[in-house]
Amino acid sequence: MIRTDFHRGGVRRIFCALVVPSTGACGGNGTEPTGTTDPGFVRVAVTGPLSPDVAFKFRITGTQVDSVRAATGTMYFEELGPGLHRVIVVDVADRDRLVEFWVPDRNGLAEYGVNLEEVAATGTYENLSVAGYVISLGQ
Repeated sequence: MIRTDFHRGGVRRIFCALVVPSTGACGGNGTEPTGTTDPGFVRVAVTGPLSPDVAFKFRITGTQVDSVRAATGTMYFEELGPGLHRVIVVDVADRDRLVEFWVPDRNGLAEYGVNLEEVAATGTYENLSVAGYVISLGQ
């Protein structure tokens, strides 16, 4: 039960004790928290042999991956468990932006990873070597 009959300072102290103990924002001097966040989309890019009819299968790791969307082409997405996601992209027109996903703070990009698992020809479904391809994350 929340009591509302506290005087203004008492309500502020309870709010600070319960809601924002780690931010330091309730110091009473009007200062803002020192850390800044940069929420937004992170892109997955791939470089390698130029072949227009290639599909990519890769995994994204990270605890707060949200709103995964294909930048170009058709995307299939599966959450494999906490912090692990499988993505397949076909009909890729822009390799600099295969997919994008939203994170709450792009300053923590090192907490996320991407691993290319398979490359295949879209017309024949023939597996191709991943050796010539490099997949990466960026802003």
